[in-house]
Amino acid sequence: MPRWFPRPLPLVAAVLLATSLLCAVARADEPAGVSASSQRRTPGAWSVEVDPLPFVAGGYSVAAGWQTAHLRLSANAFAANLPSFAVQDGWTGRVRAAGALRLQVYPDARDRGFFGAVQLGPVASRFTSSAGAVADAYQLVLTPSIGYRWFPWDGRLGLYLMPAAGVGLALATWNEGVSYSAPRVTAQVALHVGWEF
Repeated sequence: MPRWFPRPLPLVAAVLLATSLLCAVARADEPAGVSASSQRRTPGAWSVEVDPLPFVAGGYSVAAGWQTAHLRLSANAFAANLPSFAVQDGWTGRVRAAGALRLQVYPDARDRGFFGAVQLGPVASRFTSSAGAVADAYQLVLTPSIGYRWFPWDGRLGLYLMPAAGVGLALATWNEGVSYSAPRVTAQVALHVGWEF
């Protein structure tokens, strides 16, 4: 693994640190005397979320974000085993660690409903052949996506669901180990479950 590439544990720690910093920023900007329920109806809040799909695939997906009118910025960490259709025949694959900064843009000033997004970050993957050969791939991936952020209780509770779909485009790839052609274009789907504070 290249020295500059993020390791899994520090990557998750970085997302947790980002959560703490975002909390501090959100609290510093919080007007005095504003109730929690009314804050959920206005921009300037922070949120945390998970995507259960990678957990089913033996991994994890966590994110922390902060939003203001029409914009949401989040830091994400992710890992999962890759499905068989995403790797070459005779190989298995795993995203060992991935992280990204994501910017979402909403037509609605309350940062809900439809959005367009772009995220950029490193992805470290390992591919193993049935014969035991190992190939590591490190990529810098840009992902444009679209999605929908839905608050089932109209913001009275902070719970939200956020399905999204996008296309990951590898801007650069570095390889170690045996030769393996890591995919340069990948389909990405997510169903984030989150809480806005």
